[in-house]
Amino acid sequence: MKNPIDLAAQAAAFADKYNMLPQGSTVLCALSGGADSMALLSVLEALAKPRSLTLHAAHFNHQLRGEESQRDEDFVVQWCQKRGIPLVVGRGDVAQEAQEQGKGVEETARAMRYGFLTATAQELGADKIATAHNADDNAETLLLHLARGTGLDGLTGIPPVRGILIRPLLATPRIDIAVYLAQEEIPHVEDSSNRDESFSRNRLRWQVVPELRCALAELRGRWDRVGLFGSSLGAWFGLLAYPDAPLAGALFLSPVVDMEALIRKMMGWAGVSEERLAREGRIPTTFGQTLSWEYLRYVRTHPARRWRTPTAILYGARDHLTDRETVEAFAARNGCRLTVEEAGEHWFHTPEQLAVVDRWQRACLADLE
Repeated sequence: MKNPIDLAAQAAAFADKYNMLPQGSTVLCALSGGADSMALLSVLEALAKPRSLTLHAAHFNHQLRGEESQRDEDFVVQWCQKRGIPLVVGRGDVAQEAQEQGKGVEETARAMRYGFLTATAQELGADKIATAHNADDNAETLLLHLARGTGLDGLTGIPPVRGILIRPLLATPRIDIAVYLAQEEIPHVEDSSNRDESFSRNRLRWQVVPELRCALAELRGRWDRVGLFGSSLGAWFGLLAYPDAPLAGALFLSPVVDMEALIRKMMGWAGVSEERLAREGRIPTTFGQTLSWEYLRYVRTHPARRWRTPTAILYGARDHLTDRETVEAFAARNGCRLTVEEAGEHWFHTPEQLAVVDRWQRACLADLE
């Protein structure tokens, strides 16, 4: 193979950003037997000696797929015996528990699995529980949050670290994991329920994501005929996603152009210090948003610094989320055409305000033609 994938090095570099695997840690690896978890176990094996890690694995049999569930359990037992990795196996009747509690199977399975992992970690004295979520999982989670409706907390996707939970493969694409397993000749089992499109995540994975990828691939060949409209947080996502795309033009309505400033403003409203947020991780507020330390860290490392697309901005002078000085500085720095509506708010919603938005959009679109 010309360019073999060094998944251990990739995972180690990502883990070090979040201090996931300090020297001498005891790590419990969640092991389903699927491709992602088998790759994670291999990575942790490779890192165990140089980092003096004590490695354990844990498998939870959900008893949802009959013989296939038992096949998965037998597979991980045999693999861990072969590799000399201590393994703890747990079992639970997820379907019966879900029926008794009146909850969904997915929700119940997750609760029972994480309950088992937490209890096992406590029994073993493990410092970390490693799960095999990858970059594709993270993208799918973010799309699910957006589809269902979310606040700032949901925009983080899957956090790399939450308490003792760590996700060393979170920046690794699924395709890299597949290539690595083939490269290292590591076997895995396939969960047939991953193809069951009655589950929302599977519908997203097999229907929505492929369509999005095709659409984006087509757009990349015709950027000069594509315009972008972004309102509020949508503008910030556009700034992150397309800083160098040669778009025909962009319209930003009440844009959030400095997410860190917005989060810090919300921290002020809630009376939350940075030290407290770092200590507690997530703090719900009385105004409906959950402050997240991981999200604050993310936006600090992903600022919207450059923007090359010709852009018109409509800003309400009574905007309570983004300060006027912030928008004016962004517009001046990037050559944007800024229109300030003195009676406007962050959310343009009255008939008079909506009429202003309509006239502004029509005038801007006429200029693009």
